[in-house]
Amino acid sequence: MKGGIAHRAALASVAALVASLFAPHVAHAATTPATTSNTATASASPHDATWTQPPVDMRAVTGAFKRSTSSSPSSTRTFEGTSAPNPCYYSIWSDPANDAPELDAVSYGALYDCPSGTWTFPVTTRDNWASSELDFGGVVFDTDNNPNDGNGGFDYVLVGIYDQGTLQAALIRTPDTNQNDWFVVSSAGITRSGSNQISFSIPNTSLGSPANLRWAGTLKGLSEQGEDDFPDSTAQGQPVHFEDGYTGSGCTVGVDASLTSQSYTVVDDPQAAAVALQAAGQPSVTATGTHPGVVHFSGDPARAGAILAGAGIPATVSADLSRRFQATTDDPDLGQQWSLNAVKAQQAWDVTTGSPAVVVADLDSGADGTHPDLAGKLVAGEDFTVNPAVPLSP
Repeated sequence: MKGGIAHRAALASVAALVASLFAPHVAHAATTPATTSNTATASASPHDATWTQPPVDMRAVTGAFKRSTSSSPSSTRTFEGTSAPNPCYYSIWSDPANDAPELDAVSYGALYDCPSGTWTFPVTTRDNWASSELDFGGVVFDTDNNPNDGNGGFDYVLVGIYDQGTLQAALIRTPDTNQNDWFVVSSAGITRSGSNQISFSIPNTSLGSPANLRWAGTLKGLSEQGEDDFPDSTAQGQPVHFEDGYTGSGCTVGVDASLTSQSYTVVDDPQAAAVALQAAGQPSVTATGTHPGVVHFSGDPARAGAILAGAGIPATVSADLSRRFQATTDDPDLGQQWSLNAVKAQQAWDVTTGSPAVVVADLDSGADGTHPDLAGKLVAGEDFTVNPAVPLSP
């Protein structure tokens, strides 16, 4: 929602630090804490010159953060996976459409990759856009669960911008409300897998290796007066997401992606999901249907779930299992199925559970030979009716 003050103020303020980090005339010594003699300043690029940097209203920011007591717990996530293998943790949320005129987020997420210990925060927007349309975007973090320290409770800001023809990102430490004390910790990852998607990434160690964290994000277009916050700000303040359970014994390297286990997922756009899986090297990907549809694939199912989450596609991956009939079904309602008892099905199962050599006769008024269950399986029938127009076997 536009108009949020908590993380937009922080992101806009530190964007200048990111620009200076990547400017040709500024040494990378700017990654050390700023002092009176080496305070990082903004580069004089045309992009920076067009910014109208909002003031940092720290009373409002702090108040908003303190009021955000309803951090989103894991029970309210629309999608979550916290079991090994890679990644051990990922979750996806939806964001209301049409609440920003330019860069309007419709889904976003948090992924933690176990082997590398890296966070990735993907955002999918309603419309396609060129990288040059990005003013700033990123994520603010509270890593110590203390709303009374840092910049209004936020200890770090991961911010990305488009400057000098490229996307650039950095992690900024905000130990207090004095912007002269803010400094660049390290450069950060910023990538785009599609024309309506952007991702920000940073190692958990760069955040001080917290076992849990709070976070919120923002995306702003260059020509927009405000931005799209996620989660949306409310009258009570700026909500944040709370993440935990992503470290420890449950975080282990997964199985080899070359395994031939079969899985599937039902998604709104199966073609887009298939493209994302194929681009990431997931084997044996096929898609059927349109909206919604099914995507089948082999390999590591958790890796596939992470790929889809990174592409902003909510999905629940299930094993594609084959089952053979047993002599007696384990259906708890078997006793209520009078038709099976009437034809002595259970006694027949003791003899055979089916054979393609057996021909079953059915006395009916017709058959649809194009039905998937019957196509190619019918033998020549006999017409005993007085109306030959009734469809029989093909």
